[in-house]
Amino acid sequence: MSDPLIGQYVRRIRNDDWVQLTLSHLVESIIDDEPVTRCGRRLRAIEGTAFVYRPVFPTRTCVWCT
Repeated sequence: MSDPLIGQYVRRIRNDDWVQLTLSHLVESIIDDEPVTRCGRRLRAIEGTAFVYRPVFPTRTCVWCT
């Protein structure tokens, strides 16, 4: 069974003020609750940040994920 987050776009935000810390990346897999992106990055869970997933195409994306 596949994870429903695979194929969505993810970006990291700060918890306290919802400031976007990364561009959007296309999720290829989930390992230990951390997304692995199409461009090969594994977005690590960092204290004080959260991941926001979007099923729609965002306006700003990583160059390698387009």
